[in-house]
Amino acid sequence: MIKESRLQRNVSVYAVPKSVIVASNPEYRRFIQPVSQELAEEVHKEVEAIITGDYPAHKWFQEDVCHRSTGKKGLHGSSLELNVLRQGVLRQSGLYIPSIAELKYLESLGLATNSFYREAGLQIASEDDPNADLNKDLVAEATRRGWELPLVVPSYNPLGHRNGENGFEIYFLEDADLEREVLHGEEAREFLQANFNPAWIAEKGVHRLNRDDFGVWVVGWFSRSSGSDGRVDFVSGEASAKSLQDVKDKELKEKYDSQRAELQAKIGDLDLERQAESEAFLKALSE
Repeated sequence: MIKESRLQRNVSVYAVPKSVIVASNPEYRRFIQPVSQELAEEVHKEVEAIITGDYPAHKWFQEDVCHRSTGKKGLHGSSLELNVLRQGVLRQSGLYIPSIAELKYLESLGLATNSFYREAGLQIASEDDPNADLNKDLVAEATRRGWELPLVVPSYNPLGHRNGENGFEIYFLEDADLEREVLHGEEAREFLQANFNPAWIAEKGVHRLNRDDFGVWVVGWFSRSSGSDGRVDFVSGEASAKSLQDVKDKELKEKYDSQRAELQAKIGDLDLERQAESEAFLKALSE
């Protein structure tokens, strides 16, 4: 990453331990933040402009297949193609849809709540169905790079989109740092077995990797449609320790100032109650 990621100043920030994922820049630290309503609306607007301008006829972006909206809980609706578009927009600010490792860290903090699903990447097992239309380009590029199948892309970071022969194509970005995020061969198989139920690991085609709305990690989605219960509600990035501390200090100040005000109000009420009880006692003594 060349520049520091854009930090949202009005939402919480969580530092990601190096044991989970190491920042690409040694001067930076990895972080995760909830998607603010402002950021969600900005990304949604730009994605809609891309779809309208470049992919108006692409079947996976039709409203009856690809639900997409925005609100207080981030970006609503989640699918492979849709998230590749969103990642392209977020990348301009140095932000990313969290990887599988980062989502599992959020899960450990109790922040990856259930009731909706989150996608985190894809598995490429072979140049076959399901989703062979995606495989053709991705497998060809993997072969050119000398990558052994299966492939696991545990985040959207290495993926880009272009208007090609099929009207919409997903491809691997020409970036050495991002290419290293792609797991292949035995390493990919070990990753899948460590993070997913082995019985669900696909033997052919392209499959989405996600945490479903019951909190179960799933591989093998045949459908590429998007539902209203899908969410992109967190983003990750890299920033200096000072920048992160500044945002955290602001967050903590607002939190504890609010709690202090509540306590002071309660103290005031208690003082009034004490005074009233004292006056009542003095009155009783004099009667």
